[in-house]
Amino acid sequence: MSQHHPPHDMYSAQYAQQPSPHAQQQYAAYQAQQYPAYPAQQPYDGMCVSPTGLQSWVNFRDGHYLRGFLIGAGVAVLLTNPRVQQAAVKGAVTLWTSAQGAVEELKEKVQDFRAEMSHKATHAEPDEKA
Repeated sequence: MSQHHPPHDMYSAQYAQQPSPHAQQQYAAYQAQQYPAYPAQQPYDGMCVSPTGLQSWVNFRDGHYLRGFLIGAGVAVLLTNPRVQQAAVKGAVTLWTSAQGAVEELKEKVQDFRAEMSHKATHAEPDEKA
């Protein structure tokens, strides 16, 4: 004589229930909509072989290679131009000078603030006792 005992708390009863097939289908549809499957990947057929030797360094068919080649060539031309070099050095000096001036200004503000606080502390009026 085996008796079925109810669960001890309401949470175990909730988890003991199985979802209906309709609810399972709705959940599966929701999951498919929220997280679409990745396209199936093709198996490796051996045809896509990386170039070796000099071909691995010079691959004009690759768009990334061409873009990098053109950017590198442009930078090399600009950096070897004396006018560009002078402008770069002048800009760096101007930037450095501005940064030093800003640091000096900040130091002066800190010194002024410290002097003001020191002045207030030494010249504070004592509280009168009643």
